[in-house]
Amino acid sequence: MGLCIWHISKYTVPPASAQVGARGFLIMQELVRMGHRCLMFTSDSNHLATLKPLKEPRALEIVNGVEVHWLRTLKYNGARSMRRMLSWLDFEWQMWKFPKKNLPKPDIVIVSSLSLLSIFSGILLKRRYYWSYSKAGLGIVDMPFGTTPPFAIGEHVFNNRNTSANTGILGMGY
Repeated sequence: MGLCIWHISKYTVPPASAQVGARGFLIMQELVRMGHRCLMFTSDSNHLATLKPLKEPRALEIVNGVEVHWLRTLKYNGARSMRRMLSWLDFEWQMWKFPKKNLPKPDIVIVSSLSLLSIFSGILLKRRYYWSYSKAGLGIVDMPFGTTPPFAIGEHVFNNRNTSANTGILGMGY
C-alpha cells in the first residue's frame, strides 16, 4: 500500500453530487488508482451541491475507493449569508470533534477550503501529524527533505522529482 492521504475541505464532494467542487475528489480518486489510501473529510452543507442531509453527526461512504467522511453541519441558503459563515465554524468544530483515534495516521494532509478557518485546523493538525510549508507563514519548521513540499509530493506520489503539486499560496500544508 502507498501513502495515506487526508483531504479536508468543506466543499469538496464526489462529482455525482456537485455542480462544482469535485476537483479535490477527482485528484483523490486518481491517487487511489495509483495505490494510495485516501480519506476525504467534507460537509453535508453546500449550496452548490445536491446532498442528502445526514441523520447522524457523521457518515462514511466509499466512492470509487475514496473514503468520504461526511460531517453534518449547519445548513444555510445562499452564498452570502451569516448562516454560511456559521456553517464554516460548525465544520471546523465537527472536524475538531471527529474521532481520529481509529483512523490511519496520514502521511500527507491536504487542507483546502474557502474558509480561512480551515488553515487554523491545518495548524492544529500539523502539531499532531505533519509539517507545513506556506507563503502565509505556516512553515515554522525546516523541511525534512531537500526540496519544497509540492516537489516532494511529485517525487513520492508520482516517482518524478520534476513533477509538483499545485497547492496555492495559502493551502500548502503537508
